[in-house]
Amino acid sequence: MRMPRPQTTHQHQNRSGAHHVVLKNLQPNHTGKYRCEVSGDSPSFNTIMVSAYMYVANLPKSDPQVRVEKIRYAIGDTVRGNCTVPSGNPPANVTWTVNGVPVNSSFMMNVTDKIIDNQQLMTIAGLDFEIIPDSFNNGRLHIICHANVFHLYKKQADVELIEERPRLASVLGTRESSYIGGATKRFDGWYMFNAAAITLLLRNFR
Repeated sequence: MRMPRPQTTHQHQNRSGAHHVVLKNLQPNHTGKYRCEVSGDSPSFNTIMVSAYMYVANLPKSDPQVRVEKIRYAIGDTVRGNCTVPSGNPPANVTWTVNGVPVNSSFMMNVTDKIIDNQQLMTIAGLDFEIIPDSFNNGRLHIICHANVFHLYKKQADVELIEERPRLASVLGTRESSYIGGATKRFDGWYMFNAAAITLLLRNFR
């Protein structure tokens, strides 16, 4: 079996055999195409060759994190947030779901983070969408960031947003104004009635 270079791989002698090979202490630079050759006996010496690509992943050390601008949103607001996955090699793949429905990322970028001698990449994915009347389910909106590296690393982070509903305006002030206005009119009518009665009495005394 031929293996990629430059660094020497470590073969597990006790667990390797004629039909398989077991490697140990793998490093990211062992990623590459591995090829197996089988040659027949004389006189033909036919050779069969099979190859396959192998990735050696350096997985993130912790879970992803989701951040949004606020927790309460109203219809028509725009939700903006991001999901950050710790450094790894290869970088994590990030997808979003909102109330269980897949949503595309608004942006995706990988930030280089050199750890000791290994260059690793931190993944940051953005989310940007407008709240519509059907966005909330019982006043809640559930956002999940899914991060994975092949089948080796599968993590998620989530946040739940709350619907901010408009408050009903108080009608107390209107009632008070209406009541005060009505009281003034009644007072003005009472005053005019009494003024007319006094005038009539004065005429009778003359």
